[in-house]
Amino acid sequence: MPENLSVEEQARYLFLAAPAVLSHDRVLLPDGKFDNVYNFGNCTALHYFERTFEQLTTVPSTNTCSKDGDEQVARNKLLGNAIVKGHCVETGIRYSSTGKKVLITDAVLFNLITDCGVYAGQAVIIEDIKHVD
Repeated sequence: MPENLSVEEQARYLFLAAPAVLSHDRVLLPDGKFDNVYNFGNCTALHYFERTFEQLTTVPSTNTCSKDGDEQVARNKLLGNAIVKGHCVETGIRYSSTGKKVLITDAVLFNLITDCGVYAGQAVIIEDIKHVD
């Protein structure tokens, strides 16, 4: 990101960036359970996951992964590893809102930390993303 941008310019730059960028945080759902819910997705992410910003930011991030138990376990392990280590690299298949497979390769998943050192969720930057059959 170029230096000396205002906060508004930084937000616009990130929203229009070529790599897909997503973030989520743990939210208490109406059913009383906690889940990671997306709170940001840029234009590239919205395109591949086939959602509007409003649609994406109401979706638990678990919904973009297969409901297969093994894939959910692997995803949860990955998120946990990032929490412990601060970041990790991810490659895998996710699913768009219409069921299209989305291949992500060498995505960097990392923790979001506030200026006060408080954990604030996780984000991912996906340089290599595409729909596959």
